[in-house]
Amino acid sequence: MQSLHASHPSPCPCAASRRVRSVRAWATAPESAESSLPRRCRDAIDLGLLAYAEKDYAAAEDLWRLGLSLPGTGTARVAGTPKEYSIPSDGEANSCLYNLACVYAVTGREKESLECVKAALENGFTDTQALLSDPDLSSVQQGVRKVLQEWEAPIAKLARLGQRNESGQQRNWLSRW
Repeated sequence: MQSLHASHPSPCPCAASRRVRSVRAWATAPESAESSLPRRCRDAIDLGLLAYAEKDYAAAEDLWRLGLSLPGTGTARVAGTPKEYSIPSDGEANSCLYNLACVYAVTGREKESLECVKAALENGFTDTQALLSDPDLSSVQQGVRKVLQEWEAPIAKLARLGQRNESGQQRNWLSRW
């Protein structure tokens, strides 16, 4: 699986082992143990990647779903107020959605996987080559191709319309009447 959110290299190997232990602690912690939950989207993504690598798909799914609701590097402002809220950036959200698509595909949930692919595209994800070449999405490749065709058709039509408008040939249909 390709991660859209690259993990930062750990300064020492012990940092990586602490993160692996924290994934295991998170996955086995009782639900009341909120202190073991990641507090930032980036942390949820990284922990999800570690859980996925260990083939703990349920924990990876939970972490990436949680990541979509955690504070991230993006900001949002409520209209009429000066207050800003920290939200996942588009890249962080796309990483969660892409990775969720992979975990759903690997666990045989094609419908959910394709919904995540569509959501990532709607959120500005542009690396269609990753969608087509990721081995974790191989079980849903036919669906991914269909989603991409449906997604790219209106974009291509808009591009053609823009080219026509620039060449001055807009309303060429008027000449037929």
